[in-house]
Amino acid sequence: LSNSKGVLIEFGNEVWGASAHDAEIGSNYTTYRNWCRDMAAIIKSSPYYDSSKIILVYSGRNPHPDDSYGLNTTVLTGDTGQIECLAVSGYLGGNMNYDPNIPIGESELQYYKYRIAQVAHNIEGFQLTMKDMLKLTGGIKTFYLYESNATTPSYNARYGQALVMIDYLAESMKYGSIVPSVFHLTGGEWRITDPGQGYKPYPLFTMGKYFNTYCKGHVLKTLVETNNIIRNGDGRILNWSPIGAHAFNQGENYTLVIINRDFENEYTVQIDLPDNINTGNSATKFIFSATSFSDFTVQIDSSTISFHDSIYLKIPPFGMAMLRFSGDNQDFTPLPLGYFTRIRPDSIQIYPETDSAITINKQKLFFRARVYPQNAFSTDYKMSVAENNCSAFVTVNPANIAVRGNGTCEGNGKVVLSAVALDNPQVKTFYTVNVTNQGTNCSTAISEPSAEGWFIYPNPVQEKIYVGNAGPGTTITVCDLLGRSLKKKVLTDDNSLDLHSMNPGIYLVQIESGIQKKTFKIVKEK
Repeated sequence: LSNSKGVLIEFGNEVWGASAHDAEIGSNYTTYRNWCRDMAAIIKSSPYYDSSKIILVYSGRNPHPDDSYGLNTTVLTGDTGQIECLAVSGYLGGNMNYDPNIPIGESELQYYKYRIAQVAHNIEGFQLTMKDMLKLTGGIKTFYLYESNATTPSYNARYGQALVMIDYLAESMKYGSIVPSVFHLTGGEWRITDPGQGYKPYPLFTMGKYFNTYCKGHVLKTLVETNNIIRNGDGRILNWSPIGAHAFNQGENYTLVIINRDFENEYTVQIDLPDNINTGNSATKFIFSATSFSDFTVQIDSSTISFHDSIYLKIPPFGMAMLRFSGDNQDFTPLPLGYFTRIRPDSIQIYPETDSAITINKQKLFFRARVYPQNAFSTDYKMSVAENNCSAFVTVNPANIAVRGNGTCEGNGKVVLSAVALDNPQVKTFYTVNVTNQGTNCSTAISEPSAEGWFIYPNPVQEKIYVGNAGPGTTITVCDLLGRSLKKKVLTDDNSLDLHSMNPGIYLVQIESGIQKKTFKIVKEK
């Protein structure tokens, strides 16, 4: 293990097949999930366990939540980090039910259009499942694609299937997929060599070999800009680029892979390189193609070309280009295996759906949160109650919080709500709901705020602290542990004090109003 790059330990495979897959435990997803976590605990207790080398994997189903039959959700629910990865099917099968009224070639073309649509659907599924992970586990796990191949019992080992599969595995790496691997070498419809012809390589073997040889190191961001469209087998426009672009870097070596997902039309592509990368003036170009997408062989044309920014390349229908060139070593910082690049939340706000304060006996209000920026990958959040000193009735729903006055004379006070962004737990906020006019026939005597009712939140604090139940004229003083005053404020309508510029540590907070006085200890975080 110490000399290897690591190992994936998948707890069973396709356990959802239950007895049909010799995995009876899979007939009960909850039982399977609990067994996985028990096994994980045993493995992690071993003196030979190395978290940097061993990745533990749930066996899930398809990447898209609509196609996972509840298995992915079940195994993820309640996971607190016991298992690092979710295995999902990499199979791109499909059917070849020929209509006798349609020429065979046209039916095969339709097959490929549906396979490309399936890839687009699955990539959407990766993203939706990651959002579910945030809700169910508080984080994002990596994916492992098992049974990765495009094949059927009667139609397999074809060039077009290899092209779609290479594109799928490369695209999935941008969405958390790790250890992309093809299934498998010699067996049945899945074979990528022909044992009957001395293990002659089929297209997926050959194209995979080139990919493994040249596409190493850092996975780089790519963007395709086009006005062209691509359609599925029944003519529906896909939300999917007709060109797949994948880029890789290792030191001074760069590789760009461009795949034509359109099986009917040739494309001319212009390459726009980043301005901060100086490249050599030549490149090795490989063009992968076939006479027909149903061929059992792949044609590879290699040449050395003059290379520069904004160069044009022609990509034939169902073709793949691979450019290998040198450039500045950017010394990229390695990211964790399966890292998913995304826009993460940087702020969050709680807001009322109607009124901001409860001023009517037994009044009920609803509060929601909004995560910014609004184009963040996940704008999901979790709301909770930080303080409730008036025994208001509070209901926490998935999308909002309902607060209702309790209708008693003692039911006046404040409810402090909190909200945190799921994809960045450091982004959180608080909101105070004032509750007044509760109860009937209550005493109208006016009294000064009591020190017994004061409270400080949040604690620990990063930005601002708030003083609960403190009225205007109350003095708040922050001192070090020796009692030296560091910050002081007389409250008006704002019951907060900004501490963001203070160093992390432990401080004393003194609250004073008239003869009333109370001291709190707080922790200031970064």
